[in-house]
Amino acid sequence: MAALDLSAPSTLPLVAWTATPGTANLVRLVTLPTSGQYQVIVHNRDRASKNLCLSTDQTLTDGGAAPANVFLSIDDHYMFTIGQNRASGIAPLTQLAFFSTTATAVNIEIMINEIR
Repeated sequence: MAALDLSAPSTLPLVAWTATPGTANLVRLVTLPTSGQYQVIVHNRDRASKNLCLSTDQTLTDGGAAPANVFLSIDDHYMFTIGQNRASGIAPLTQLAFFSTTATAVNIEIMINEIR
C-alpha cells in the first residue's frame, strides 16, 4: 500500500482509510491539504490490540524507518487543526507519518473537515 494522498479532497468532510506497513517501525505517509484550515481526526481502528503512533516529522518517507523518539501514541482517536498560520510564519504540516512500534498493518481511519 502506497502513501495516502489527501492533499486535494474532492468532498468535505472526507473520510479515508489506510494501514501501517506490514512491518513494525516502518512509516505510512498521509499527505494533507496545504491551503485553508482543516480539522483532522485520526482513529486507531485496531485500538483493542495494536498500538498506533503519529509523527509530524516532515523529513520521513513512506516505507522508511520510523523515528526513534518524538512521536505521539494514539490509543483511540486524536483530533487537531491544520492550515496556514499567517501570524507566526510557521510552515503548515504537509504530511503525517503513521507507524506501530510493535504491530503490523494497523488500520487507520482519517476524517478531514473544513473549518469556516
